[in-house]
Amino acid sequence: MSNVRFIERSEAFAVSPAIAAWVVGFQRALFVLDEHLVAEGEAVWLEPDAEEPCVLTARQAERMNAETREEFARLLDPFPETPDRAVDGREIVAEPDCRSMRGIGGAMKRHMNLLADELGADELIVLPAVRQSILCQSNDYPPVARATAVLEAAGLAQSERMAAIGPVDVVAEWLGPLFWIARCNAGAPDIVVGAPGVPLAGVLCKHGNVHFTAIEKRREMIGALKRSGFRLPPNGACRERFARRSAIAGRRLDL
Repeated sequence: MSNVRFIERSEAFAVSPAIAAWVVGFQRALFVLDEHLVAEGEAVWLEPDAEEPCVLTARQAERMNAETREEFARLLDPFPETPDRAVDGREIVAEPDCRSMRGIGGAMKRHMNLLADELGADELIVLPAVRQSILCQSNDYPPVARATAVLEAAGLAQSERMAAIGPVDVVAEWLGPLFWIARCNAGAPDIVVGAPGVPLAGVLCKHGNVHFTAIEKRREMIGALKRSGFRLPPNGACRERFARRSAIAGRRLDL
């Protein structure tokens, strides 16, 4: 038995205030309802191959707004209307110590096991940034197809209990496959990782880096990340390390 449990997102937020703080900040910044609503007389592109935009009637605008509200209700967590918890400084970009995506799984296992030891954590939590399965997008690019099969076998295709929590060494095994999803599936939600009681939450990036946010003890968290083997770029900038061209091989978006 792997001892991994699939729990409600609200349970994950309760044991990891750092994940909760990151998710609520992300959702409130990205999903501003008023910015997505339309009005009668507004010109919008309803079809990607249309020759010109459509000028909305009142009925069309009402229908589109109803669909938008339904989508927001489906994707967003019902956080109480309280002020966001402040984070301790800007995000911390951490580079796994590997030369290619083929080595990222092994590097992340080393780093996260060491980081858990540093911070006194016995378990890791993985969940999507919104209420949408991490495996919502299909992609036949071989590394992604293999990663998807591994994650499906682990149970990550579940759509209701979207948060996984389990022993560090077990969940850390998923991080290599999860990085392939983050890198190549442009339609998948951001993937968040953290640990119960630890003031640090990380998001897997398409460039093969982890963007960490600390809700407190930023200096101590930076020290723990360095001692865990992560490389922190001096300028704090995220960069693509594994592709010679700007395009990422295998990256897809379902329309």
